[in-house]
Amino acid sequence: MTDNNNLSVDVSRIGAQVISGIGFLGAGTIIVNSHQEVKGLTTAVGLWASGCMGIALGAGFYECAIIGALLIFISTKFLDRLGVYIAQNAPNFNIYIEFKDVADINEIIHFLKTRNLIIYSTELNNTTPENGLISSAVIYLHLDKSEDRIDLISHLASMECVVIVNEI
Repeated sequence: MTDNNNLSVDVSRIGAQVISGIGFLGAGTIIVNSHQEVKGLTTAVGLWASGCMGIALGAGFYECAIIGALLIFISTKFLDRLGVYIAQNAPNFNIYIEFKDVADINEIIHFLKTRNLIIYSTELNNTTPENGLISSAVIYLHLDKSEDRIDLISHLASMECVVIVNEI
């Protein structure tokens, strides 16, 4: 677009600045906690969706912004339930375990193998809190349809060497 003074203006630069700013803010909301869980993705997506709707409104695409708002509402309301259902019925899942000594991982893996579970990977971590050394692991497992997930976690929690066990 040009005006009478031969000044060149590119209105797409406004959208580019919004995109880079929202990308920066969205990246800041995503973190990985101590249990190796990724948190903040939904917040980052919400920021992107809000930025896109703002650009659409600023450009005069009111119908597009209304449809986008409805789709965002439907997605956050109903897809969350679908995600929970899929996660609860997925055969592959991760467990986070804290135990007293690094050597205790052998007992935990032996227990999992006696239940005929497939262990895809194990990631060991050692941290030193104020009260002493705590070992932890994130174990990626395949669960048979005959195996109950809650029963497995409760059996792991009842082991003497296990301090904490969570599904992630």
